[in-house]
Amino acid sequence: MGITIKELKRFLERLPENMDEFEMVNGEVSKLTEDGYYARVDNSVIHLEIDEKSGEFLLLHQSE
Repeated sequence: MGITIKELKRFLERLPENMDEFEMVNGEVSKLTEDGYYARVDNSVIHLEIDEKSGEFLLLHQSE
């Protein structure tokens, strides 16, 4: 299961103002190990959307 919007709000509220202009990107977890994981950042998030039917908050990027 992923994170909820409530959890995302709590996370964002804790970020300092000097991070307000940081770009949002969509990363991909490519390897899970005992020591942690390796995440590869691939694409900038270009659109945010709420899908009320599925109850999902979508962070969309464009692959090509």
